[in-house]
Amino acid sequence: DELLARLRALLRRAAPDPTTDTDVIELADLRIDLVGRRAWRGEREIELTKTEFDLLAMLIEQAGIEPE
Repeated sequence: DELLARLRALLRRAAPDPTTDTDVIELADLRIDLVGRRAWRGEREIELTKTEFDLLAMLIEQAGIEPE
């Protein structure tokens, strides 16, 4: 329960990147449509809850960023 509460708090604080000019983000064979809230791995669509989708999108957007 505490982990989910912490994840929800992080997701609430995570602001979308205003410099992003695309509605689709990709990392390797993972593709996410931010507007349609859909995700694919390769050609297969992934069924995600709202929290799972938000967390996955945040992780992909942060991929490659070194922690401070």
